[in-house]
Amino acid sequence: EGRLIACFSGALDATELADALLSYMHELRDVLDLDFDIVLGIESMPLRDWTAEWKKSLKPIWVSDNVLIKPTWVPTPEKAPEHIIEIDPEMAFGSGEHSTTRMTLQLLEKNVRSGMSVLDVGVGTGVLSIGALKLGAAKVIALDVDPLASHTARRNAQKNNVASCFHVFTGTLDAVGRVFFDLIAANVNRGQIVRMLPRMSELLPIGGRCLLSGILDVEERIIRESCNEAGLAVLSVRREQEWLAFETEKK
Repeated sequence: EGRLIACFSGALDATELADALLSYMHELRDVLDLDFDIVLGIESMPLRDWTAEWKKSLKPIWVSDNVLIKPTWVPTPEKAPEHIIEIDPEMAFGSGEHSTTRMTLQLLEKNVRSGMSVLDVGVGTGVLSIGALKLGAAKVIALDVDPLASHTARRNAQKNNVASCFHVFTGTLDAVGRVFFDLIAANVNRGQIVRMLPRMSELLPIGGRCLLSGILDVEERIIRESCNEAGLAVLSVRREQEWLAFETEKK
């Protein structure tokens, strides 16, 4: 509010930069016909290995008593759980720090049975797919509209030795053929969920489960209504802070 921080790479002359920024801000104030004070401060940042700094901040995350997520460079805890998911997030979503990822993994732990086929919609880092396979799923098909996410998920699957049971592609649900899945997980956002629910329901047999997250608490009603319209019964809703995760079943 009322403050802007801008970063400039390279060796720039501080005086020239200050003159240019002040001149631009004065012009902007005149054009917008606004009355605001301009205070400019410039700080030179030392060269640092930001990747190394970022890596220091990531710690093992306990999803449950039996499931742990950790980056590959972090040592395995002495009292390790049964299932360890090693995730290097890179630029994709799903390092385990977000509530929606943890809650969806908890629902996977509750619902995955040996030999299941699973569809992961919005794969991100692949954490849900890898978790499902480690929990006993026989195969996972995953998709994401972001090619970077598909690439990251594939790399993480190889690191977790589950790549042989994991197929990921860049695209949408339209590319999934006429096939049934025992379980579908979609940790995306409310708009995408509402749009894809009818199609996801088509891919489930009667009694198949669909796990949904990426949903804010204020969106609960619309998700319940959309599930009902798509033929999915809401079995339970998990809550963490302002986020929700739905466990649903095909009627």
